[in-house]
Amino acid sequence: MLNSDIAALGKQIRSARKKADLTQEQLSALCHVSTKHIANIEKGIMNPSYEILLAKSTRKKCNPRNIARIAF
Repeated sequence: MLNSDIAALGKQIRSARKKADLTQEQLSALCHVSTKHIANIEKGIMNPSYEILLAKSTRKKCNPRNIARIAF
């Protein structure tokens, strides 16, 4: 995955988190990862694993495809 794709994915995840009215701390607890890990994903520094995407989408009751959609 290209760095620009990872950055776009991070922006989508941040947007979905805010739409769900969750803080990074709350989301990290739901996904069983550190707050720093969530922050790095949202900044496009880290590429989230499928398991994290699935956990986020399940907790937010949305389709994982919607969370991972990247607009080109």
